[in-house]
Amino acid sequence: MKIYDTNGRVLKYINAFYAKGRNTITIDNGSINASGVMFYEITSNRRTVTKKMVKLK
Repeated sequence: MKIYDTNGRVLKYINAFYAKGRNTITIDNGSINASGVMFYEITSNRRTVTKKMVKLK
């Protein structure tokens, strides 16, 4: 999973393997100093999904 800002700069990278099915990833609020609009990208064996999120201070 990658989290990046609107300029494409990677703010956080998580490389982990999860079991098939629904999973939860919890990110410590202090681990990303930026706020505002960000994007997260999740890659699996078959596809990549990118979605938008907003972090409020």
